[in-house]
Amino acid sequence: MTRDQRVSMDVADIVGVSMCCHHCKTLVEVPLKELSRPPQECPVCKQSWFDSQGNEDYQSIKFLGRTVEQMQKSKPLGVLNLKLQLTPSIFEK
Repeated sequence: MTRDQRVSMDVADIVGVSMCCHHCKTLVEVPLKELSRPPQECPVCKQSWFDSQGNEDYQSIKFLGRTVEQMQKSKPLGVLNLKLQLTPSIFEK
């Protein structure tokens, strides 16, 4: 018998993101409301994370924050309950 584990998270449960510096391994937790202006460099080693504010990754992080906030404000989504699926391996670490 195969056991299939499913892990999901409600959009309302998202409170922020974690950003880990590849250079010094510092973990920066950014609240959802601050994703409109995500940090552009590591606060410890000052390694630049983005070339500019116009950088595609920087803009994508800002978009993610706006999108999640909008979805939380408009909840419930009619007859739809949206959940994000997570890989079960996150609990194996």
